[in-house]
Parts: sequence; structure tokens; C-alpha cells
Amino acid sequence: MVKFIGCARRKAGMTTAEFQDYWKNNHGPLVRSVPEFWQYVRKYVQGHTVSTPVPGFPPSDDAPFDGIAELWFDSVEDIGKAFTQPRYLEIIRPDEAKFVDFANSRMFIVEDVEIGYGPAMNFGVSFQSHIQNSWKHAVLAEQMGFTNAWFVDTQMLASDVYACMALAAEHTSTIQLGTAVAIAGTRIAPVIAHSIATVNQLAPGRTILGLGTGHTAWRAMNMPPVRLDTFRHTIDVCRKLLRGEAVEYHERGRHSQIRFLDREHGYINVNDPVPIYLAASYPKALALAGELGDGLITVSTITPDALTATLEKSAKGRQQASGQHKNYPVVTVGVACVLRPGKTLKSPRVLSRVGPRIAVGLHYAYEVVRQGKNAPAYFEPFLTPRYRAYLDERWDDIHVTHSRFLHPGEEEFITPEVIRAMSVTGTREEVITRLKELEAAGLTQMVISPPWGYVEESIVEFAREIIAHY
Repeated sequence: MVKFIGCARRKAGMTTAEFQDYWKNNHGPLVRSVPEFWQYVRKYVQGHTVSTPVPGFPPSDDAPFDGIAELWFDSVEDIGKAFTQPRYLEIIRPDEAKFVDFANSRMFIVEDVEIGYGPAMNFGVSFQSHIQNSWKHAVLAEQMGFTNAWFVDTQMLASDVYACMALAAEHTSTIQLGTAVAIAGTRIAPVIAHSIATVNQLAPGRTILGLGTGHTAWRAMNMPPVRLDTFRHTIDVCRKLLRGEAVEYHERGRHSQIRFLDREHGYINVNDPVPIYLAASYPKALALAGELGDGLITVSTITPDALTATLEKSAKGRQQASGQHKNYPVVTVGVACVLRPGKTLKSPRVLSRVGPRIAVGLHYAYEVVRQGKNAPAYFEPFLTPRYRAYLDERWDDIHVTHSRFLHPGEEEFITPEVIRAMSVTGTREEVITRLKELEAAGLTQMVISPPWGYVEESIVEFAREIIAHY
């Protein structure tokens, strides 16, 4: 990917404020409204000079430029195509002349060379989608400093994920909103793309499509997750539709070229990018996620060794896709609890906060074993014969309590050893130390997934005890 950089000087007779106002509110929307040009753009950012003095820097009034435009493209060839489009020359170029002094502006093309990243851990919270409550939880999370709110897609247990996200989009302004995760196959791929593009119209630039093959959404209907070839096709269709492109779509033995027919009148937003994060846990799925995803979502990958092993499998796909390192967000959805003074992992409060989410992971491993496959190694010590017998008796109800509460009697199997291995629980200092170790291993976002009845308390506690001191 390459970047066009335009260092712009305002036209004579304009103030800096007038220049920036016209650029942002007139020219920016105009650029996005010309599909013949916009189809080539992968990202567009305006950098406006600021008047706040910074020690050691000259006043911004002395700067040679009033702003910097950055536009990302897939290739140099695409830059040439974009800026020679007749509609660009007819509509966008004349508008630039209204506020830009071309003679004193400069333009050039660069390729990013990554040197490294500083500490960049983000924090998110995941909700069992609830039409009356989830948007309120997203508002609280935004107020408390969380960067992301993630919404569960499970049609047999919860409210519609996109309806919940739309409400959250209307009531928030900065927090990133994502599905964690939308499930391939429960909706056809064009509907998934259409739904997230609709949310993106309400929350432009802060919408993420998390996509997976399915666990509870399918298994609650006694059906397996979708195959990886179906998953690959779903990703491809969503990716291209969300870029405003046409795509070959396969459905019920038929093949057809499809595209969104109206991208310009506010029904959907495919102008602001929607990153696609892929959920995976097994080697082939992880390689696919590395190859095709803009980011990776894992579940309860909370030790450096497990995270390193996961990223090694994902890296095989990334090497196949690009042959080089790129910025790659890595998210894990898990549980955390800060111990109160004098309390231990045996505290009833700890069990109520982390037990239900731990049980989801154990239920997943149990179902994998029932299908004759091997569960991930870190689950195996806790799937004792006695626990399996307990779950056998409750097979029909196994998904009913997911992420909400434990089955009666299940608490005896969520031992301190299980809590220590499958959650980030400890004193403030212990939790922060574990998160720093995960960050060093490659984690970029820790997502807490509190159970019913403790969502608000968990958001506030984690923000005050962990985020504020991280």
C-alpha cells in the first residue's frame, strides 16, 4: 500500500479557520461523493494544524502549510488512475482551487516503512446483545475510557446484534463498535455486509466486522460451524461489498455478480473503511485469519505461551498474503477480576464474575471432544471424567446459560486452578503485570466479558483499577 501526501497552503484571503472549515465540511464530503475517484482510496485523513503552543516547537502560524492530506492506495498505478479520472478532473479538482494555493503547496508519494510501535494496548468490553441494555453499557464503557464495545451474535439466545449496535451508534461518539463475532452462514454474506454497512452509516469510521465460523449460534441448533471454504467465500464477499466493489457470489449452486446498488443516498456507508477481524482457534482457521483478516479475535488466550503459539499459526497465513510484517490487531475476549483486599480466588464474588465465561470455554471444549476431536490443550486438564458426565446429563440445556450464569452445581468444577488458568484474576498489580506480558507477546486489545448482573460494576471496576493505572 502506498500513500499520497498533499501539503496544502490556504488560498490568499482565507484565514486558517476558514480554510480548515471548508476543507473538512465541503471538500471532504465532496471527495467521498465521487465513486469514480473514491473506489481507489483505501483511507483518507486530513491533518489540520493546531494553534496550541508546544514547547520546543515554532508557533503553528509560522508553519509553511495549513494542513496535510493523506490518501492511501493499493498501488502507484491506482493513484494515477484516481487522479486522471474524468470525474475527478471535472468535480474535485476545481473545488480544490477554491481554497488551496497550488503554487505554494507540495505533493508526493511515500511507502510506509514500519520501525516499531510503542505501548498500544486497547481495552474493550463484550456484551451478550440485549436490545434494551447493550447500548447503555456501550455508553458507560465509552465514558470510562474503553476503546471498544463488542456485541455477541447468537440468534437463539440474544437480541439482534445489528439492532443493538445501531442503538449504541446513536448514543456514542468515539468508542469503536464491533461484532464479536458475526457468524458465517446464519445470515448470507451480502446480508452480513449490508447490516454492518448500515451500522457504519451511523458510526462512520468506528465500525468493525468481527466474523467467525460459529459456536453457540450453530451448536444451539445442533448444527456444526461452517466449513472453511464457506468461511473464505463469506469473507471475500463481505470484503468486496464493503469496499463498494462487485463480487462473484455463490449461493444454492448458482453464481452471480452482485454489488450494492445505491451507495450514495445514506442507506449504507461503504466509503469509510470497515475492518474485518477474523475469529479463529485451530491451525487452519488461524492461517486463514492471518491471510485474509485485518485483525485476529481469539477467546481467552491469556498466557504469553498460548498467544505466541496462536500468532505463529496466524503468521503463516500473513506471510502467504503479503510476505512481510504489517500492523495486525490481536484481540482476545476473556474475563478479568480484581481481587479485593484480603480475598482469594475462592471468593464467591470472583466465581460470580468469571465463572460463567470460563464455563463457555469449557462447554466449547466439551463439544469438540463429543465430536471425536481433540480439545485445545489448555482445556484438557479441566475436562475431567466427572465434569464430562455432569455435562452429558445437561446436553440439551448446555447453551442456555452461556455468558450469563452457571448451571446449578457447576460451580464445583470452576476451581481456583481453573480460574487462575482461564481468567486474568488477581490484585491490581498482578492483573497489570499479566496484561503487560501479553502485550509484549503481541496482544493489542484485552476484552472483558462480564456476565449478566455484573456488567456495569465490571466496566467501572476494570476502568478504575486497571485502565487508569496501566
